[in-house]
Amino acid sequence: GGSTEFIIGNKNEIAESFSFDLGAARILEYFNPSDPIKEDEIAKINSYIETQLSPLFDSIHQHQPKRLIGSSGSFDSIIDMVAQEVGSSKQKFNNIQLDDFNRIYDMIVKSKREERFDIQGLISMRIDFIVVSIILMKYIISTYNFSEIYQCGYSLKEGLIAHSINPS
Repeated sequence: GGSTEFIIGNKNEIAESFSFDLGAARILEYFNPSDPIKEDEIAKINSYIETQLSPLFDSIHQHQPKRLIGSSGSFDSIIDMVAQEVGSSKQKFNNIQLDDFNRIYDMIVKSKREERFDIQGLISMRIDFIVVSIILMKYIISTYNFSEIYQCGYSLKEGLIAHSINPS
């Protein structure tokens, strides 16, 4: 909720890593959007995201990543909502089809808070944060045209544990 982290790399190395004070809680607190959020508020949030993430965007241009992989938080919620819609089961590594993402995005940004409680796969602790989270996700996905989008069921803590066990 307080920050958002990005790692640019490949299977052999981490090229760069970033942490931005751009978590859903901070964005929500800073913008306090309407319910449902208005288009001009989305535009203001997108403008803010663009200014905050300029070092990341420079790195994306330099390294040209093709795949966006998200873990925990809103990425988990997105895959849970998609799984509920299509009746599939969630795996530890899930492809998010762009059509599915865009459908969920439209549903979330058009919904009121009380309606989000009825969305299958969206847990109650994310009801407030999902709107600004999905706007951030959409901005990154749309701006950089990633060819593949995935949700990883493992979080940072599992990665740290795995690395400490086998650092190579």
